Amino acid sequence: MAGIELEAFGDPVLDSMIMLYRRDVTRSLSNYGYGVGLGLGLLLLGPGPSAAAAGPAGPVTTDESGDESVEDHADAWVGRYRFVGGHAELEARDAAIEEVVAELNVLIRGMARDRLTKANPIPKTLKVSREGDELSVSHDGRERTVNLDGKAVTTKNLFGNPIEYRVEVDQRRLREFIVGEGGRQANTWRRKGSGRIVVKVQVSSPRLPKSLVYSLTFAKQ
Repeated sequence: MAGIELEAFGDPVLDSMIMLYRRDVTRSLSNYGYGVGLGLGLLLLGPGPSAAAAGPAGPVTTDESGDESVEDHADAWVGRYRFVGGHAELEARDAAIEEVVAELNVLIRGMARDRLTKANPIPKTLKVSREGDELSVSHDGRERTVNLDGKAVTTKNLFGNPIEYRVEVDQRRLREFIVGEGGRQANTWRRKGSGRIVVKVQVSSPRLPKSLVYSLTFAKQ
């Protein structure tokens, strides 16, 4: 999945610099004489440090489902979508990244900014398809397939690192959960008007000073 996807820094130089220079670590070193391991090296842009952190797997329907089946809910999202957020949403994503890296020391801020930007490219297209009890979600042609029972599958991110991926779907939203060793992400799809969706991306990790949050708008083709 390109764009809104859990990724890993995996840069040992950046890891060590963040461990040495992040502001709170610097304060710890000066005040107490020892450091705390807060490197960003294993950070995955996407849900929690373990599969449990993403919430229990289970039926993907909600109490609002009424008489509709999970297949009905999934079929409501089937289709192709193209990014229509334009330059404004590109700038908003960049501003969100800037807000996160602003809390890092200036010596590693540029490296962290570049890595976050590379890990969060905006996809031009999204695609959802269903075959039987399997749902496939694609970001710029990178497809992942899960079962409609809500259980996670093990796959890899753009950097080749293992992640746990699962999807929940109901009549109001489709949610992608991605779990990596050092962080978590949820992509929440919601309908906005006729033929449009907004995907809210939420990235969190104890190795980031704060969560990264931004939204992207797509139109159904």
